[in-house]
Amino acid sequence: MSYSVQPAEATSFAAGSFDAVCVAQAVHWFDVDRFHAEVKRVLRPRGVLLLTAYGWSSVSPEVDRLVKRDVLVPIEPHWPAQNQLIMNGYRDLPFPFERIEFPQMAIEVRWTLGQYVDYIGTWSATRRLLELAPDFLEKTQAALKAAWPDEEPRTVTMPLVALCGRHA
Repeated sequence: MSYSVQPAEATSFAAGSFDAVCVAQAVHWFDVDRFHAEVKRVLRPRGVLLLTAYGWSSVSPEVDRLVKRDVLVPIEPHWPAQNQLIMNGYRDLPFPFERIEFPQMAIEVRWTLGQYVDYIGTWSATRRLLELAPDFLEKTQAALKAAWPDEEPRTVTMPLVALCGRHA
């Protein structure tokens, strides 16, 4: 087994090297046309491409309402344009592969409020807003405490967006 780091659009792998290619939470950063050409090159005939990303998280109606008001609305202007591909469920992503139905799935984790706020802090839009408002995450945590007053872990659900297809 080996490990390598290479641009998704131009790898050193031999043609027809893989039965499957999986991209998680990243295709929106790629030059999609060049990436698809590279995937077609490295997949064996009838090989499979799976693209996944997680969507908006959900904790409870009360927490979700506060997240929308105190997080999503303030960071909205700071999202890079590429994130719209995930936000619209990959509907606008070109996909030149024979589609394969993929079941609805979600990631579920048990997080404390602090862990949840740390996760929000990883979003690209949050990182951009933090450059302008360094106390944004502290304010976010304080606002969310109204609906999550203890540090008890709660289930955070993130539905997966997925595109799956087969190379000719």
